[in-house]
Amino acid sequence: MLTEMQASAVATYLVANAPRSSSGHIDHGCESAWELACDALEALGYATEAPRGARLIPSPVFPSVLPRWDDACCVVLCVAEQMCRIRLRHFWSEPDEKPGPGSADPETSVLVNLLGLTSRGAWTDAATWVLWRTAPDEVPPPDAEEFSAQVDRAVTEMPGDIRDRIHSIYSEHREPMLRDHLLDWVFLKPGGGVMGG
Repeated sequence: MLTEMQASAVATYLVANAPRSSSGHIDHGCESAWELACDALEALGYATEAPRGARLIPSPVFPSVLPRWDDACCVVLCVAEQMCRIRLRHFWSEPDEKPGPGSADPETSVLVNLLGLTSRGAWTDAATWVLWRTAPDEVPPPDAEEFSAQVDRAVTEMPGDIRDRIHSIYSEHREPMLRDHLLDWVFLKPGGGVMGG
């Protein structure tokens, strides 16, 4: 779980950097990084859902249960990369490029360090789980035992409402393409997804 200090820092970073509409609310523009940011701000008690985004709450209050640490870290890295505030390795990266935590701007460096993703300019061991989700080329691929352990962890820690939606989709839909589409949206739509559980 996030600490309150980490949660506050994540929310401050997202509020400061998210795009705004003419009415002043956050406009995600149907882009994944900003949709995740809106979901995160709602899950952190800093915003409520608005058309195409989130409306900030003047006096935010944390929920009784803060979002998962790794989910919040994924949102931060997605937003930072969207804004070119950090460079993460991808399959098209050149060997002499220097992506990773050392190429983050100062504000992002402070936040990823506070979240425990980096230490002394290098990824921490804890960052590996997050990087497998956001930038797998940044870290060595998991071996079979580690991969199996992380799959077990994901299943064990899956929120009940997400598990119920998955079971419902499997019981109601037999056509594989439709079922896959609906399953994707369990994790991508507002109220679901990275911060929805």
